[in-house]
This record gives sequence, C-alpha cells and structure tokens, in this order.
Amino acid sequence: MPTDSCPFESPIATVNLCPDNAQRPYNADAVRDGAETIRRHAGEALTGLFPEGSGGEPSEAKAEVWSNWDEFSALAAQLETLSEGLGLAADNGLMSGSGGQAQGGMMGGGTGMMGSANTMMGGTAPMMGRGGSFDAAALAAMPADGVFNMIAQSCSACHTKFRLEKN
Repeated sequence: MPTDSCPFESPIATVNLCPDNAQRPYNADAVRDGAETIRRHAGEALTGLFPEGSGGEPSEAKAEVWSNWDEFSALAAQLETLSEGLGLAADNGLMSGSGGQAQGGMMGGGTGMMGSANTMMGGTAPMMGRGGSFDAAALAAMPADGVFNMIAQSCSACHTKFRLEKN
C-alpha cells in the first residue's frame, strides 16, 4: 500500500516499485488493506462501471465487454473472491523459501496449490469450487503471495480479453 515515503509500495513481500529500491518486510496488515481495496473495486462494483453503450473514447474497453458480458462478469466476480481469499490468507505470510512465514508452497506441502490437503487441483479442500469458481475459504489456506499471483493472473486475463491496448 502507498506510504508517505513510497506511493508505489506493494503489500506483498519485498516486491517493490519504489524509486529507492528499498526492500521492506512482509506486512500482513498492508496485505489485508490492499486486498480490501481490490475487493471494493471488484465484482458488481467493477461491472457497474461498464453499463451497456458506455464504450468508445475515452474508454479503453473492447466491445467484447458487452458482447461477452457473462465472461466479463465472471472474471469480475472471480477477482472479488480472490481478493477476499487474499485478505484471509494475509497472516499466512509468504511461500516457503521466500523469506516469509508460510510453510506450504504452490507446488507441494500441505497448503499449496498442487499439494495434498488444500489444493487447487484436488484434495480435501480444492481451491476451485463447483462450476470452476474459487472458494475464498480454501484460498485462505494458501501463502498470501500465492493468492496475490492468482489475482495478478485474473487481472491479466481480463485486460488481455477486454481492454484495448494503448498505442
């Protein structure tokens, strides 16, 4: 989250866009705050910004937003669920080996995306709920940076499909 000394500071780990390139320790409260900011702008709050007929200049939205509204709405809802999951996962810290607190990893262990107990690909508490949607409670078992990466992928998928490229 932005701070007085750095308006571009990322809440995740030591990922940092600050001009001073200073590394900052993981801050679970900042992750929760950032997740809440994303959540407030996701779901219906996001789709509400695109009423039918609102395309064209100065909008950067492609016509596919309205012609493929169901997919656009699903991505907005997914972003909302992922941000809820990030807020719940904030206290888990970072993936193993990244200087954080979490013990599970995305490729193994008990709480990772490909691990055994709480997995994205199966197990007893899959990350994907029925119908391919994410489950915030299951995401809460992941390391925070794993959930953040899923948010980044969700944003990228939506922007790739529904946002015009700037010249």
